[in-house]
Amino acid sequence: MNCNFSSNASSLASSSSNQDADSNDNLNSSHAAALAENQAKEAEISGEMLAMKKMLQKNYHYEVEPNVFKVDELVTEAKLLRFLKEVVNKTGNRKCKRDDGETMALGYESNQQYIKAVIDLYHDQVAAGVNSHPHPRGQKVNTWRKGKAKHNRDTLYESFTDRGVGTLQDGYDYNEMVAVSLYFFTNRDHEPVAEMRNRASFLMHHMMMLCGENSRFAEFADLFGINFPEDEENSTPCPVLAFYSDFGKTLANRNRMYFAIIQHKDVQVCAFGAIAFYLFYRFHMSNEKFPKFTKNEDRYGLKLLKGKDAKKQMAYTTMNAPIVHAFRQYNITSLHTTHTGRGSGARDAELRGATEDQLCRHGCCNMQSMERHYLMKLSRASICAVNGFPTGKGRYWLRHALVQPEESLQRKIFPEVDNWLSKVESENDAERSISAQGFLRLMKTMRVVILQDAAVLREQHPTHPMFNHPIFQGQDFLSFAAASAHAVRTTPTPSHIQIQDVIPEVNHRLDDIDTKMGMYHRAELKTLRQKNAELKRSLGALHEKIDCLTTGYFRFVPSGTSVESVVTPPVAEVSSSSSSQPVQSSTSLASHLPSVSELEEKWNAAWRPSTTMRQWFSRRLLIVKAVKAIAEQKEIPHGGMCNTLMVTNI
Repeated sequence: MNCNFSSNASSLASSSSNQDADSNDNLNSSHAAALAENQAKEAEISGEMLAMKKMLQKNYHYEVEPNVFKVDELVTEAKLLRFLKEVVNKTGNRKCKRDDGETMALGYESNQQYIKAVIDLYHDQVAAGVNSHPHPRGQKVNTWRKGKAKHNRDTLYESFTDRGVGTLQDGYDYNEMVAVSLYFFTNRDHEPVAEMRNRASFLMHHMMMLCGENSRFAEFADLFGINFPEDEENSTPCPVLAFYSDFGKTLANRNRMYFAIIQHKDVQVCAFGAIAFYLFYRFHMSNEKFPKFTKNEDRYGLKLLKGKDAKKQMAYTTMNAPIVHAFRQYNITSLHTTHTGRGSGARDAELRGATEDQLCRHGCCNMQSMERHYLMKLSRASICAVNGFPTGKGRYWLRHALVQPEESLQRKIFPEVDNWLSKVESENDAERSISAQGFLRLMKTMRVVILQDAAVLREQHPTHPMFNHPIFQGQDFLSFAAASAHAVRTTPTPSHIQIQDVIPEVNHRLDDIDTKMGMYHRAELKTLRQKNAELKRSLGALHEKIDCLTTGYFRFVPSGTSVESVVTPPVAEVSSSSSSQPVQSSTSLASHLPSVSELEEKWNAAWRPSTTMRQWFSRRLLIVKAVKAIAEQKEIPHGGMCNTLMVTNI
């Protein structure tokens, strides 16, 4: 029994160890694959930076003075500062020369690029464990950089450089954007597919607020389609073209950035339609094969804006040169070219009502934890604003999207989509993939966008070579275009949108009234508060006087009803004539009042509160005392003395 148990335990232990070993091997292989993939991505991302490093090391190699620096390649702050002073400053801008033939000094941003390249080399050395020096961007380099910035400003003033560069004037407005878009659409100097790519690139940068690398690195596997929910019964469907990117200098902590567009109100500048037309040219007019979805590796690497082949990205110079030429064609002056859409798009959306927070989300700037992990990452308000629609809910109503094309007409565009989507969803000879389904469903949406936009553009540009394609010459498309044009001309704007168009003006008037009423009420409230404060002060003074008169003086007087009453000291009335009143001390001042002596004995000075009474009493008191003294001398009773005085009218 024990032997069997021991043998079973040993077999279980050996099998468990084998499983652990297999699991570790799998983990190691997965880890190695992940490391290899990360290294490949990092190599692709840092390709341009490595080229900059090699150029610096090749073109700006110099010998250090003896006994000053160690002869090595380790980056330090002192070496960086000397490199900037002795090499970068002296070399200057070799492309621009002054009138005397000398090279012009490099600008502040160019110097920053050199600093960034050298610091990146320092980071590589630290990661390799060969450089233990402090970070080269120290106090001395920062001081030099600040001085360079001030010197650059002074140089710009002294050289009378155009002050409009880099200001709000730098860029293009809406009308100029329409002109550039139509320039690419109608230009015949290059292949139509290249001009369609240039138009898509230009409009993408504006509507999505993209940087150049975001669009150049975008692949089919990154694109997908969603739908914003309809807010009103009569609202038109709102399909969304979106893609995510993990490339770009604005990316923080390797978080994915999401960019999205909808159909523009003006078909001439619709980025959604521009991308759809570009793909139509690639797969219908340039004989490019539609991608396969059997495995992920079949379609991964296929670029949205392709270069020489489908898996080669569009070069920066290829993207930049057409935009420069178009800007010159329409006298558009801009410091940037591929990047100008990011700024012009943000200003355009802001003027249409988008807020700063919405634009930050739209352009993937300053992504916070909530947005990175929980929110949709797509700002509907800013997307609507930059595409020509108000930011409020229920305001998306696209006139040229009122008529939906027939399914048979839609299937003529990208006919392979339905077959591949069915295979991917059922895993029939195709790998089931979320990204594959997202891209194929987006392609189905693009069918409708192409037909709706083509119905409008064909009327404006009937000689465009794209409309010579059999799809746009067929009777089914011509019938759809006629129905769409009729709907555009005859369909009135929905009542809820008309009301919302009027409401802002009414709301503006109400805001003015509310502002004026608020100012009036605040002024009235201030006046009432002042009067209330004065009234409180007056009541306080009155309470003090009442307390002085009533505190401590009570007398219970029996009456027929035994009612308790409050008795105050009697106050005598003083005549203006001192000789008209008799001198009374023991007798009362009046028949209904007690005598003066009783008042004085009981109330002291309380029965004579006023100054006049006190003065009157003091003068009379002298007389009373004198009379009493005379009466005592002559031994005359007090009552008889008073009668004698009354008779003689003393």
